[in-house]
Amino acid sequence: TQPEALHHQMDALGITSYFNWHSPAADRTGIVTKMNKTERLRTLLDEFASCASLEGCVIGDSTEEPQIGRDLGLTSIALNGGWFDHARLAAAQPDFHIDSVRDIPAILERVWNIRTFRP
Repeated sequence: TQPEALHHQMDALGITSYFNWHSPAADRTGIVTKMNKTERLRTLLDEFASCASLEGCVIGDSTEEPQIGRDLGLTSIALNGGWFDHARLAAAQPDFHIDSVRDIPAILERVWNIRTFRP
């Protein structure tokens, strides 16, 4: 997802304010080509380690995100419609498996006990 499209989707869902950072590929010079997804996210989490309370989630359409979530102790959300079919994503055992980004606010409400804006 292009950063602009991701930001637009997050704004439309009313969830932008719940994230300090999103889309590792968006704004980090060299981090995309020199590290895998887990390393990039671990680097980011280290930057926020001083936060009193740190929660996060990994959202993606590949089989990598559920494993990254398990490795880093984050909630994983698998989104259908990408390269991998429903069965392969399900086999990766994400915490949540959704068909639409519109399902994300309800998951955030459930996992983080927050009330999101529903367009």
